Amino acid sequence: MSSIIDAFDRSAYRYDDWYDTPKGMQVLKSELEAVNFLIPCRGVGMEMGAGTGIFAERLSTDERVVVCLDPSAGMLGRSRERGLISIIASGHWPPFRLMCIDFVYLVTVLEFLEEPSIALWMIAGLLKPDAPMVVLTINSESKWGSFYERLGRKGNLIFSNSKLYNYEEARAIMEEAGMVVTESFGTVTSGPEDPEAGDERVEPGPKAGVLLFRAEVKK
Repeated sequence: MSSIIDAFDRSAYRYDDWYDTPKGMQVLKSELEAVNFLIPCRGVGMEMGAGTGIFAERLSTDERVVVCLDPSAGMLGRSRERGLISIIASGHWPPFRLMCIDFVYLVTVLEFLEEPSIALWMIAGLLKPDAPMVVLTINSESKWGSFYERLGRKGNLIFSNSKLYNYEEARAIMEEAGMVVTESFGTVTSGPEDPEAGDERVEPGPKAGVLLFRAEVKK
């Protein structure tokens, strides 16, 4: 875990640069729309692994408060610069009382969790009854998955510490965490070399660069 945190600390001040590129802006828009579709429009929620806060800033509204949690002090420094509520914490030990949160979401975090089902189980305990957890994860079977796995093999600071999953694997992790998946789909349907990101929602499969799951705690 310490090596992963160190990698994100060292990347903090250039992490958002890709989102300023034309393709990065398209992917960000597609992923934001997908997460926004799945989380409640009001309430107090948490983004686990919030990083620089680029998603939380855009998903926060007058009626929807997003609290940012991340174990990387460097990344959360950027989040605080955005004026967001930011707490240094690991998903394995979230500093909240049980059943107090209206929703939780994770964006490209599953890939970096040690013992991911345990972390999700701990995070799920924070949810109020029937409150959702939303997970967005890179699809290992997609062109984007292949691209990031190649980066990891070449020693990329971030993706050399990642483990990507396909739809069945990611869903199994959530079920092992005691969650029931109520909705799932994919988006970002183009590849890294294509001019457009592809923001349509599709069935989970190789066409989907990222997979999204909405789940609730099993009763």
